[in-house]
Amino acid sequence: MSRGASQGRRLLRAALAVALGLVCIALSGGVARAVSAARVVQEVSSEASGEGSAEVPQDFEQEVFSVTNMQKVRVAQDGSVVGFSLPEAAESAFLRVRSWLEENGWTYASSGMDTCGTFTKSSGAYRWLFVNCTYVDGQTSVVVECAK
Repeated sequence: MSRGASQGRRLLRAALAVALGLVCIALSGGVARAVSAARVVQEVSSEASGEGSAEVPQDFEQEVFSVTNMQKVRVAQDGSVVGFSLPEAAESAFLRVRSWLEENGWTYASSGMDTCGTFTKSSGAYRWLFVNCTYVDGQTSVVVECAK
């Protein structure tokens, strides 16, 4: 298989992972949030075309969790969606992210799925998060949608 075909398959898998995440968001009752999270698709496209990603908002680093040591960090231009990769199964990645959030005062609301859920907080710059973890090509893509 050629290198170009392999890269094309990885990009297709990433796009499918994002699509699955959008379905999870929509099923959790947030069609408007699903449309908003579609910006992640633009970030995947930007990565493929060599364009950069926005900076992680300082409020995110302080109130949500640090992504300093994460792999493949991507941020929507307005900072409302942050994505990165973890080298583990989606279920264990979600549990890891959940523990980071709960340590920072976030309250978990189950989505009924083992790999995605909503988190809320009563104070701070961010008040609502939706986290989706999808296993793709040997690692888990973590997408965090934020609302202030």
